[in-house]
Amino acid sequence: MTDEKNDTLRSVLESAADSKTRVRLFGHSMVILAEGKVAYVSGSIVALKRDDDSPAEEFVTLDSIVKVQHIKDRIY
Repeated sequence: MTDEKNDTLRSVLESAADSKTRVRLFGHSMVILAEGKVAYVSGSIVALKRDDDSPAEEFVTLDSIVKVQHIKDRIY
């Protein structure tokens, strides 16, 4: 994650993919759309996966995302 004022939603998500940070994506009315690690950002789609070794399982359109929250991995 950078501290640049010129970051875009795409650059924030690509940074999360590079750093393997777990994110929570919120839509309008702050409803949670999805949670996981960003597998990739392609076109207008964000692909999320549960773990580093798993394939992408959830796909969200960039247009539906209002907020991105970085969350710490859970330790049980």
